[in-house]
Amino acid sequence: MIIRFIGFAIKYRIVTLVFALSIFVLGTWAWIDIRKEAYSDIADTQVRMVAKFPGRAATEVEERVTLPIERTLNAIPRVLIRRSRTINGLVVFQFVFEDGTDDYFARTRLLEKVKEAD
Repeated sequence: MIIRFIGFAIKYRIVTLVFALSIFVLGTWAWIDIRKEAYSDIADTQVRMVAKFPGRAATEVEERVTLPIERTLNAIPRVLIRRSRTINGLVVFQFVFEDGTDDYFARTRLLEKVKEAD
């Protein structure tokens, strides 16, 4: 198999040279054209929001803070995952947006909806 391949490469030197040169040119073009970033975007856009309600029990924080904010934030477009965690005096919301969503768009939409909450 290898002997036949080497025999073909020697017999048809021009074809082999053109093939190798075309691979080199295409590889160089791909290297130049590829988008290079220091930190590539490999994860979906995530936004976290923390709401404090000091001195209150988790159930009270959930009733007064978590549920009203969750109801309002359910209308945010392009959200894949909505999570919230309530502990004593604190709520942490996490939103995962669709791939390709701009960070600024995600934060702006979240801030607009939070301002609408009761």
